[in-house]
Amino acid sequence: MTKDRLAELDIMRGIAFILVVIQHTFGGYSFIKDISLENRLISKLIYSIGKTAVPMFVALTAICLIYVYYDRMDVLNFYIKKLKFLILPYIFCSLINDLILNHSTYGFTNFIGQIVTGSSAYHLWYMGMIIRLYLYIPLIFLFIKKLNGTSTFIKKLFFIFSFVLYYLILKDNNHVTSAIGKLLFGTPSKLQQSFINITPLLWIFYFVVGSYMIFNYTNLKAMIKKYKYALIGGYTILLSYFYYDDVKDFIGNPLPFIKFDHALYIVYVTTAILFFYMLSLYIDTVSKKISILLSFIGKYSFPAYMLHIIVIQKWSEKIPSTHYLYSPLIKLLVTIIITPIICCMISYIPGSRYLIGIRSKFKNKSIIVQKLKINVNR
Repeated sequence: MTKDRLAELDIMRGIAFILVVIQHTFGGYSFIKDISLENRLISKLIYSIGKTAVPMFVALTAICLIYVYYDRMDVLNFYIKKLKFLILPYIFCSLINDLILNHSTYGFTNFIGQIVTGSSAYHLWYMGMIIRLYLYIPLIFLFIKKLNGTSTFIKKLFFIFSFVLYYLILKDNNHVTSAIGKLLFGTPSKLQQSFINITPLLWIFYFVVGSYMIFNYTNLKAMIKKYKYALIGGYTILLSYFYYDDVKDFIGNPLPFIKFDHALYIVYVTTAILFFYMLSLYIDTVSKKISILLSFIGKYSFPAYMLHIIVIQKWSEKIPSTHYLYSPLIKLLVTIIITPIICCMISYIPGSRYLIGIRSKFKNKSIIVQKLKINVNR
């Protein structure tokens, strides 16, 4: 039995992809030395908004996996499906990225190293991390079922414990990953340490956030609607805090007491996830056209994420670069429009699901052609 699709999650996935592209367009622009202060401050603000993209994707992964598989987990079928429609597309897109961006000719061993560390292109580290998280899903589900059998107090206590533990990991993440590397490999090689550095431990709290969201989904919607203005205010204040931390060196640091705080940062990212979820609900309610556009982007966000750097570096870069703000804006718009369209076009190729992980439209095309032939014959 197929569950109803949650339209707001498709929209949120589309927003998350746009935020990723913001990082890779406005992020680079904001570090150019000789742009004006005004353009630097604006681009840094946009870049700061985009920084929460990966945690959003991790939370969405938790929400979608639990929604689809939690009540009917067949471990063998789950792994087979993810091998065919997650790992194979990742390998294909890694190969494409490496050949186009790096013009590499490499041996089998080096290729495997790139796959496990997500180093075929700089953004593919996320795939190396998230695939490892998928491997743990059956065990995670077993733990969640045990947790769900406990009281509400225990569940709240576990959330607080997760927050504190994640704070301790994040605060000293370099030492944590270094210690894990030494524990597993003694004196780890560069490749082995790269493998450890993309551990899901550094992102796992946002999987916990997504899990709590989906298990309390009805109440979540009600709470979001009830406290929407408080959420908007909280997000704005926290964004302003970390935006200031990003730009303080450019404006003379007039507020020296504002410093980066890991605990507050976790609260900010969690608030951002809820804020963009609320925005997705709002868009789904008030604007059909924007909903359709973001849902389209969201539908192809998986392959689009893996391929969008090619569009940025090989297509968008053909657009003349200037020190004006419209340069990264044009690259952003081109990338978020062109990349999903390319992925949609690929989906019409027979067997394309093994290439991009999205259900192939080839059969649908064949049915349409057959119907047209029947109508012509009549």
